[in-house]
Amino acid sequence: MNVGGKGRERLWMLGLLAALALVVGGPASSAYAQQGIMQNLEDSFELHGYVENQEIIRSENYVTDYNVASIRNRIDLQPSGQIIKDASMPNLGGISLGSALSVNYFADIRPGYEGVYDLVTDRFGNHTTGFSGIGVSEL
Repeated sequence: MNVGGKGRERLWMLGLLAALALVVGGPASSAYAQQGIMQNLEDSFELHGYVENQEIIRSENYVTDYNVASIRNRIDLQPSGQIIKDASMPNLGGISLGSALSVNYFADIRPGYEGVYDLVTDRFGNHTTGFSGIGVSEL
């Protein structure tokens, strides 16, 4: 089946909704409720990350007449943990659906800010003057 564009997005959304329906209202929902999902989230939550700043300066000799090309600031946050730990699945028609089911999560969030557009308005942005050099233009 070759599905592209919006059809692929709809297929993913349908799959996600079906999985969510099974977890929330399926035959194993009572097993999940016994595990204490909120307590497990609190016990296993971890947050890692870093802060990054980068400034790019251009010049022919770095003695005079340099230009700020970029001022980037970024924070990288990585929350992770376990939603469900060792849940026992019920039998359905005499067939075991499994045991020791665990569900983990991980996300990588990277908001950033490019400060050169606010700090060096003579060279970057919507109203540039074309000024090249140290300081601020008189225009």
